[in-house]
Amino acid sequence: MRRLIAVLFAGLALTSAACGGGDSSGPPPNIAGVYTLQTVNNSPLPFTTSEDATYKAEILSWVVILNANNTFIHVFRGRSTDNGQVTEATLTGAGSYTVSGSTIVMVNPTDNSS
Repeated sequence: MRRLIAVLFAGLALTSAACGGGDSSGPPPNIAGVYTLQTVNNSPLPFTTSEDATYKAEILSWVVILNANNTFIHVFRGRSTDNGQVTEATLTGAGSYTVSGSTIVMVNPTDNSS
């Protein structure tokens, strides 16, 4: 379980910076919407983040909702298999984001894992 939580927090770190569209000379584009992770390194989900003889960690799904008022929520699901014992966990978070050019920066996440 400890390893899975570490994988989930590593996944959460990915929400701290993401690429968006638009050019940096005008106002930020309207990026509000629902974004669903579909691939990692061109591989479909579930995606294995680490694996050895007795352990495997996977990303099952990840959804980020960017609101027009510059707040976001996300739901990240992961699974670990440790010596045959399968554990799934969900990590949710919320915070605010800013857009600068083609970069989205998400800040002040609140995390709740289950």
